[in-house]
Amino acid sequence: MNKDNFLKKTFKFIFGCLKGYLISIGLFVTLLPLMMLIIVNWKGEPKSLSDNISRLGEQEKVVLKLNLSGSIGETSPDQSEILLSQLLGGSTGVRVSELRTAVRRAVSDDRVLAVFVSLDQLSGPLASFDSIRRALEPLKTSGKPLHFFINGASTETLFLASLADAIVSSPVASFEILGPSFQLLHMKEGLDKIGIDFQVVKAGVFKSAVEPFTEKSPSQATLEMYSSLEKNIRNHLAEAIAEGRKKPVAEVQGWFQQSLYTAEEAKSVGMIDHLFAMVQAEESLKESVNAENVINMSDYLLSTTELDLSKEDHENGQIALIEAEGEITMASKANRSSGFIVPKDFIKEIHWAKENPEVKAVVIRITSPGGSAVASDIIWHEVQALRELKPVVISMGSMAASGGYYIASAGSHLVAEPTTLTGSIGVFALIPNGKKLAEKLGLSFHMVSESHRSRLIDFGQTASSEDMAILNRQVRFIYDKFLSRVAEGRKMELNQVTSLAEGRVFTGIEAKDKGLVDELGGLQEAFDQAKIAAQLDPAKLYPIVRYRGDILNFAECLSSAFSLMECINRLEGGTTINPLTRFSSEWPFPLTRMADFLIDNRLLAYWPHPVMGVW
Repeated sequence: MNKDNFLKKTFKFIFGCLKGYLISIGLFVTLLPLMMLIIVNWKGEPKSLSDNISRLGEQEKVVLKLNLSGSIGETSPDQSEILLSQLLGGSTGVRVSELRTAVRRAVSDDRVLAVFVSLDQLSGPLASFDSIRRALEPLKTSGKPLHFFINGASTETLFLASLADAIVSSPVASFEILGPSFQLLHMKEGLDKIGIDFQVVKAGVFKSAVEPFTEKSPSQATLEMYSSLEKNIRNHLAEAIAEGRKKPVAEVQGWFQQSLYTAEEAKSVGMIDHLFAMVQAEESLKESVNAENVINMSDYLLSTTELDLSKEDHENGQIALIEAEGEITMASKANRSSGFIVPKDFIKEIHWAKENPEVKAVVIRITSPGGSAVASDIIWHEVQALRELKPVVISMGSMAASGGYYIASAGSHLVAEPTTLTGSIGVFALIPNGKKLAEKLGLSFHMVSESHRSRLIDFGQTASSEDMAILNRQVRFIYDKFLSRVAEGRKMELNQVTSLAEGRVFTGIEAKDKGLVDELGGLQEAFDQAKIAAQLDPAKLYPIVRYRGDILNFAECLSSAFSLMECINRLEGGTTINPLTRFSSEWPFPLTRMADFLIDNRLLAYWPHPVMGVW
């Protein structure tokens, strides 16, 4: 037997055994205990509910207490998220969908006399605070007292709490009301010191993503764009706070400029109304409306499920929700669980929604700064094809810019939060060069290639003028394609899109004024529009369904925390997880590199590709 062949087979056998052993151990120490916990959780649920829930009596008068803390999410947590959170002693955070349901029920429930909101370390992008504020607005118009308790305030916290009839704060709280701000980091001088340069080709004078690498300070165009964003968001916040606190907008703008306040100072200028401990604030509201008890949101939701049954309609259709969050990429190892938007995964969801006869409309939630131009275009075509068969409503999160907007423009109706950052219609290519670094450290790069464009991928060489000219043509081609995709999707003239492009970023408010989006709002408004577009009854509730994915095996279940939760979700839904087939043929990255070298004796080439994308 050939010696090399024998070594190769030996190494393959050893790594195969090691892999099987690790999978077996992983199953034993990870999946089995978790499954046992889930079973115990299910078995004990009826008892725990009856023992621990504060049931709301038919004639009981209460104050509904909403504890808003942790991170903000749009959708309801699944069982696996709740389980893992309980195991780790954490919180599932605030889910806007649950909050909206509680508010909807409370508004029409005569037993709820008032609502008390406690804010504590609530975190999330400004767009999420917009969603929560909008979810609470029906309480404001219902006539039921709405009180907030805050342990100090940030700009976002004050923006949310300003909706209240009264704001109570801890006497020792601090207030940091700075308004919106952007901090731009430039690394040009630092890169010069270590000897790394970047060559840039871009389409769009406002396309500022490359400037930190090539300029010592922001360009005039970048400063103009960020100044406009800051002003637009600041006005939005100031107007909302001023309306809620019954103050002139100019006075609230002054609060932003002053920025720092003690609790006493905040009360003296009218930022808040009272200084009490939370227990006193809660008891004071309870006494003022003659309520018998205080009930928290989770108990209230469990006590009032029957209130919505008369409105549910499960026969006439469903609305599909597809979430696209993260960088857009073609990378083969990237997936949703690692925080990327990948065409191969996204297409599965699109085709599922397209082929499911019960799905009458689709809402796509996009939160993305952009990424690969190729991946963006592939997804654009899929969304466009789906749009021809069913209404496709786009809901933008905190950001749907560049490649994120590229995808969004294919939708039939676009909904953005007022503070969503969107647009950024532009393209760039960024080519790293380490020639000076090589000279400083005594390195020597030697490219072996027959390509006339080898200097583009040679880290030790500067791209030639011919290289840059060719790259510029490619960038212009992608940019023109971007413009045409937006024009087609938005049904706008090409010259109109061009005037809004050049890589400029807009807030949702600006984007609506310029026709880049159709409506301001969040997921709820997107679902409302989907019902209208699908000719469903706007007054009825319809199931929101999601793609559950392909059959998984145990190895895939253990590949990441996200995959493990997804597998648990599928067990809950009755979807099969195959223990015998579809084991991944790819080993963890370090082992793959080691095995490649030992088994095949391959040398890995250094290949610094130019980075091109719609960011």
